[in-house]
Amino acid sequence: RPPLERQAVLEDEDAVDPEALRQAAELGDLKALAQMDRRLKKLLESDPQLRLLSEGDLKDELARDALRLYRDSFMALEGGGRDIELEARQAVARDDADALEALLKRGVKPELKNSAGETLLQLARARGRVDCEQLLLHVGATC
Repeated sequence: RPPLERQAVLEDEDAVDPEALRQAAELGDLKALAQMDRRLKKLLESDPQLRLLSEGDLKDELARDALRLYRDSFMALEGGGRDIELEARQAVARDDADALEALLKRGVKPELKNSAGETLLQLARARGRVDCEQLLLHVGATC
């Protein structure tokens, strides 16, 4: 077995700032994501088309889909395997502004849309969920 000090060094090398990772995923900053996630960096470097992603070319539909998949995967992991976007829609349905605020702080975007294309704000307004509507307006949500 390696000495304990060596194990601690290895753990520090792999340490990732969760807040920086969250921000990079939300912003779609693939360069920053690749710097933090060695597996993503290897994947992006392995293919010429994927290399375009790391250079910031998000005009390509496949590039946007890949980023969306990464973001969705990150959000699922951030939620501990829970679907926090579904929970946000459910919080609006219950008019539970406290739960919605907590989910927004965990990374759910106020512009989140359901499968019908309705934003959280549109859902709150359509169902008369005043507390959630006020919260969403406060955080800058738009229809």
